[in-house]
Amino acid sequence: MKSESKAANHPLAFRPAIALLFQSTRPVGRVAELESFGEMKDKLTAFQLEVEKGINDVLDHLGKHVVDRRIAGIAETHITGSVSNQDIIFWIYPDGAALQVGRRHRAFGFPTRESLLDTAREFLDEFMKVVAGPDAAARN
Repeated sequence: MKSESKAANHPLAFRPAIALLFQSTRPVGRVAELESFGEMKDKLTAFQLEVEKGINDVLDHLGKHVVDRRIAGIAETHITGSVSNQDIIFWIYPDGAALQVGRRHRAFGFPTRESLLDTAREFLDEFMKVVAGPDAAARN
């Protein structure tokens, strides 16, 4: 019973069709902020959009929010941001993600390739742990 409630609270539980979205990393939306940067890619993948939604769902649940959100990259567009009042930075790439808590950095989806659904789940699980942790703001 405990595992059922844990699964229901997982950020990906809100999107029953999420597995279908992660079958492809094709660009799905234009990013208005990037239209003027010439050769820079101006599209985000379904993976990036859904992982960012998962991040926002976790933070909303905890009464926190993303600060310093940016879309950047030249050869590959990525989303980056940090968590309000905590030393946590995240990066979401077209087919992977990374998390830095204080000085500790962890990559998800590379160098070993997993399914995008597994990568998203692993990243969001770890993100949830560090954001909700009692000493997350003090880690270094």
